[in-house]
Amino acid sequence: MGPTNPWGMPEDQNGYVNFDLDQAKAEVEAYKQDSHQPTLTFTLLGTPGVDDIKVYQLLQSQWADAGIDMKIETLEQTAYISKVVVSNFEAASSRNYGFADPDSNFAFWSSSTAQGVGNLSINFTQYTTPALEADLTTGRQSGYPDVRKQAYNDLTRQLNAGLNNIWLYRTPYSLIADPQVNGLVKAQDVGFGGYQPKTWWGDVWRSQS
Repeated sequence: MGPTNPWGMPEDQNGYVNFDLDQAKAEVEAYKQDSHQPTLTFTLLGTPGVDDIKVYQLLQSQWADAGIDMKIETLEQTAYISKVVVSNFEAASSRNYGFADPDSNFAFWSSSTAQGVGNLSINFTQYTTPALEADLTTGRQSGYPDVRKQAYNDLTRQLNAGLNNIWLYRTPYSLIADPQVNGLVKAQDVGFGGYQPKTWWGDVWRSQS
């Protein structure tokens, strides 16, 4: 989450790597030496939307600059989901984590939902560590907002250190209404662009002109 979000943190504290093309090239060369492979190759799985493919092709070009050979595989939504939920992919493009509270992401990061490649798993990447699991538990069970925030800050640094997510961009959302529409403050407070149920619709009403 961005630094202005209640759950966010300054970008220089989240442990995510900075852009460094020379270092990326060096890492690729180290991989080739260690693996005895002629190149670092992997396939990115995604859906065939026009805008999505533009993003995949841009990534393909950027990674090629570092000496990485990325192939693109696109599948319609049902076939795509069928592969992702059994972790049958090397890399996958996904819109995820769009929730107002980090605990809503528990299933995507927990060891309890990582059932191994070939099995139904909501933890699609199968990435889990004891320390990460401890933070998830604290975030779910603690009744103290500052304790939960500390746990999720640590969890963010762990996920970024593990590099199991490559963050591409955030999508800005706008909620635009006629001045006669009332009750939208709650929508702003809870985050109307996420995946959670839009219960705030029950508080929206229209005044008479």
